[in-house]
Amino acid sequence: AASDVYKRQLFIWAEIPDWFDGDCFAFSDKILDECDVFATPGGIFGSEGNHFIRISLCMPEERLAEAAQRVKTRLKR
Repeated sequence: AASDVYKRQLFIWAEIPDWFDGDCFAFSDKILDECDVFATPGGIFGSEGNHFIRISLCMPEERLAEAAQRVKTRLKR
């Protein structure tokens, strides 16, 4: 099943929101500064990653959910 594939992945790629004017490096800095959440700017992997951040899944699900909630709440648009 498709969900089984995601359970075996170490990272997930997320597209930068349309409302954000900066690049992946600026967005990564923004969520670190404002949400205390680190995500790798996709641009360090090449120009194809410039509109993405990479998020590590190598932590407990509860911590991932907490981080996602902080980003959602603090960057609410």
